[in-house]
Amino acid sequence: MTVVRTDPEVRFWSYAMPEPNSGCWLWDGNLDRDGYGRFSLGGSGRTGPAHRWSYEWFRGKITPGFQIDHLCRVRSCVNPDHLEVVTCRQNVLRGVGVPAIRARFTHCTN
Repeated sequence: MTVVRTDPEVRFWSYAMPEPNSGCWLWDGNLDRDGYGRFSLGGSGRTGPAHRWSYEWFRGKITPGFQIDHLCRVRSCVNPDHLEVVTCRQNVLRGVGVPAIRARFTHCTN
């Protein structure tokens, strides 16, 4: 039995579906439990977040210790124009979780 390896870029585009209204490239492949796309370079046995692969292919390396923030707020988006390299703190504070909500308080409720 012969195993055919597909070029990673061809495989990437088979899962990235451009959405014309928002400009997002929605990941139509494997998603993790949090809704982020998963992608493998094939043959390496290594998988990772599809949005990180996309950013590195189109924009360049991500500085170690930094994260990717989805400016569009769509977790399955892999459009590098919608992604920005930020610190963990920036990423958390831009979110909608409790730390971000509390950081936006300007007055004591009491």
